[in-house]
Amino acid sequence: MSNTQLPRCRRLPNHHLRQYGPRRVRWDQWRQMGDLTIKDVTRQVELLTQFTCSAIDDFGNDKVASLTHAKVSRREIGLTHELIKEAGSLLVGHDLEISLAVEAIRTG
Repeated sequence: MSNTQLPRCRRLPNHHLRQYGPRRVRWDQWRQMGDLTIKDVTRQVELLTQFTCSAIDDFGNDKVASLTHAKVSRREIGLTHELIKEAGSLLVGHDLEISLAVEAIRTG
């Protein structure tokens, strides 16, 4: 695959995600909506967050870890570039899958 086939990722602006409306699904899972902005296009996405662990570290900090997943159509946010293999099949899917692994420390 040549460089001319790859989308120009460096030209993309910053991506933003604003989350709101968390709803507990299970004791360790939350479902919430969020506004995802990519390439100056904002779409509402559903986020599924699972808290994986919480602990107090050696310094007395209260920490929590979670995994969040979301999916959005590439075409809806303007990522229309198709990467085609030499044999003619599509190299990338129609959906953009987003996964976040977050570790946080309670402050205050």
